[in-house]
Amino acid sequence: MDETWFVLVNPAAGGFKAEKKWPAISLMLQKEGIDFICQFSKSAEDIISTISEAIQKGFRKFIAVGGDGTLNLIINGIFSQHEVSSDKITVAIIPIGTGNDWIRTHRISKSAGKAIALIKSKKISFHDVGKISLSGNQNTSVKYFINMAGFGFQGLVAERIEGVSSGIKKGIFAFVLGIFDALFRYNTTQVSITLDEEEFSGMIYNVNAGICKFCGGGMMMTPDALNDDGLFDITIIRKISKSEVIRNVPGLFSGRFINNRKVSQHRTKKMRITSIPFMPAECDGEVLGYGNVTAEILPKAIIVVVP
Repeated sequence: MDETWFVLVNPAAGGFKAEKKWPAISLMLQKEGIDFICQFSKSAEDIISTISEAIQKGFRKFIAVGGDGTLNLIINGIFSQHEVSSDKITVAIIPIGTGNDWIRTHRISKSAGKAIALIKSKKISFHDVGKISLSGNQNTSVKYFINMAGFGFQGLVAERIEGVSSGIKKGIFAFVLGIFDALFRYNTTQVSITLDEEEFSGMIYNVNAGICKFCGGGMMMTPDALNDDGLFDITIIRKISKSEVIRNVPGLFSGRFINNRKVSQHRTKKMRITSIPFMPAECDGEVLGYGNVTAEILPKAIIVVVP
């Protein structure tokens, strides 16, 4: 199984583009001589259990055919099992998603042909992974992420996007719609933040913990993040008016918003957030819910195929 790729196709990814494009992608993989088996996912829980079971069967190489959410679920599937160390497992992506934020940092082409050529090239690198524990609502949940986590406004954006009908949940429009929908619903929260060597408290609008640079369909929330330095890049936005958020929307996509006096940046291996009321949380665009947060970095925890 060592050289056989396990291809996980999320048929719903990219507004069901993955399902439509898979026959052509399958032919391209065969043409390039890439040995693989394929399985279509049925649900988030199905992806996680499928990946865990595939590892138990001997698979060590996985391809996500989908977007950031599909990649996130594969990562969670890898970390849901404990028989094989995660740093022995390789993950690649053929990107067919809505946001495609992880590939922006790594400059992976959205072209299926170029993504497959990259997989064939066998260019690999170690990549950090984040672990989040969300507590406060009776039970504690644990999730893993490979791109970025957001708490506060960003968490509500993800929640609102999840509520958008699949008919319009496409491309940057879905994210802009989510931003403005969340803007008029979200209230700044009283928050305490503990990093490795710093502590903050006050009215906080948003917190991002980045392994990579982009989230939300191209927003550069942690523009200096490095995916293999063993540190989160933390961006904290303090209390800010709705009008100021609107004025800064272009800056969110260019990264210039970090020059705002209400924005601060930090680096840490671990972060603890407590809030009243609980902040909404997300990672890699996947909604986590509400609660207090502990996030820790797992250095060089997985192998990825990148240029």
